Amino acid sequence: NDVISMKFTEEGKPSTDTENYDPATVVAPMIQPLLSRRWDDLMKGDTIKVRYLAIERLETIGFKFFKDQERNYKGRAVVDVVMKPSSFFIAALVRPVRITLLKDAPHWIVETDGRTPLRVPKRQPPQKRGDWKAIDARVEYE
Repeated sequence: NDVISMKFTEEGKPSTDTENYDPATVVAPMIQPLLSRRWDDLMKGDTIKVRYLAIERLETIGFKFFKDQERNYKGRAVVDVVMKPSSFFIAALVRPVRITLLKDAPHWIVETDGRTPLRVPKRQPPQKRGDWKAIDARVEYE
């Protein structure tokens, strides 16, 4: 019904919220297919805007993707794409993520550097949002 319904349970109590559905809404596994599909736009220098679903925050957050540079990575031609928060305030708190993709189709991700979608518990068992810690890492894919 053109609505995103979100639910997050904290200390045994569910919190819910809704947002109007935006066709530009993505979750982590959708990023590579999106960038591959919009490859020509990225290579022209266009910016791709999305709403990233942050379920633990019960909201979507605006991000933009843009081409940073072309280079060689382990002997292969790649393109670095930057994923940066659209909001000035969030951008001040979260550094951009660099996503390195093969220049040749299907433009697989070979490396990321920055915030990952993974979280690790600060305590066992985690009970509330503050019990989870974000992971910033450089990840290589083969």
